Amino acid sequence: MRKSAFKLIILVLGLISQTTFAQSDLQIFGFAQTQLKYQKGSYERFLTVNGVKQTSLASNYDQESTNFISGSVQQMNIFFRKEMTDNVTAWVNFEILNNYSSDNKWGGMNLEEAWVSYQYDDLLTIKGGLLVPRFNHLNEIKNRMPLIPYITRPLIFEPTLKNTIHPSIYLPERAFIQFTGKLPVENVTLDYALFGGNSETQYQNSDPTRLIETGADSVTFKMVGGRIGAKYGDFYAGVSTTFDAANYQAVLKENVKRNRIGFDFGGTVQNVFFEGEYIGVSLKPKNTNTDINKSFYYATLGYNLTEQWYIYGSHSTLKDKENPAFKNGLNGNILGAGFKPLPSLTLKVEYSSYKCNDTFDVDVPVAPGVSMKFPYTVDIDFKAVQIAASFLF
Repeated sequence: MRKSAFKLIILVLGLISQTTFAQSDLQIFGFAQTQLKYQKGSYERFLTVNGVKQTSLASNYDQESTNFISGSVQQMNIFFRKEMTDNVTAWVNFEILNNYSSDNKWGGMNLEEAWVSYQYDDLLTIKGGLLVPRFNHLNEIKNRMPLIPYITRPLIFEPTLKNTIHPSIYLPERAFIQFTGKLPVENVTLDYALFGGNSETQYQNSDPTRLIETGADSVTFKMVGGRIGAKYGDFYAGVSTTFDAANYQAVLKENVKRNRIGFDFGGTVQNVFFEGEYIGVSLKPKNTNTDINKSFYYATLGYNLTEQWYIYGSHSTLKDKENPAFKNGLNGNILGAGFKPLPSLTLKVEYSSYKCNDTFDVDVPVAPGVSMKFPYTVDIDFKAVQIAASFLF
């Protein structure tokens, strides 16, 4: 028994050594961002009747508050990269969130990217496989935490908040083929991206009893989109768009045509850096005249105090006409700073505040077949202070 185990160990070590030798040019690297977070906030919704808040109506009253301090591994990504030839490159990216533990059912682990690219020349690069498409500026690099100043990213770009705010409504999170290129014209470099992929995740099969494999797209219509941009020195700007459909089968019994349009800009002026984006989501249902369009924007302004120290402020607003509570907007404000003692290490501190307070009329049954309109209030107020270390390995 011991000899068999010994032989097995020798065999495994031999395979590992052979694999390491055969793939000596394979690059394995990554980063992690750990944080300590203090959060205090509340969420409340209630009905008002004759000027009095109704807390006894269970179906129309809800309240939740938080007040905690917690340390966590906010995000970790492991990358595998291999240059097969001078023109062909393979890339794999695994993402791990929120103290991932399968035993404790914490956080999540995802295969974010797995693609191979072929660069014909500067004007044409073809990328195929699971990839994050180039839509506006931040979408493609949002998971490169050491390269961006934030701890918590602007609303829709923060994967740890996806249970509350669904980024797939506003962003094309995944594509399976993309064509990119750039063309210098005097002092300006023009660039483009064209991409296509599966429909939104709600159409992906998650039922193992069905005849199609889990994770497969269950419809024939797909998502297509692209971006056109320009760069002049340290300044860039671009316009992006996508066309696909949103799953409203449960509510409207239809697949609603959806068009996203985005604008992005950014740059640096001496020690000042800035960036911003706008995304509008246009939905055109056939079975209702209700306006269910959505929008999001953010703007960030920062200053590099030295080569190691920086400060910044950011504001974002999310509006959703389908959700009465967000018709006037969920507003987020961030103030932060960072220190880079090493090229591979960034220490960050951040204060963030998210608020929404809106009152609108709802129909409330008061008798069989009779309803009346009463004011309904949704109040969201969360504040957080975070410190984080973002390091490469």
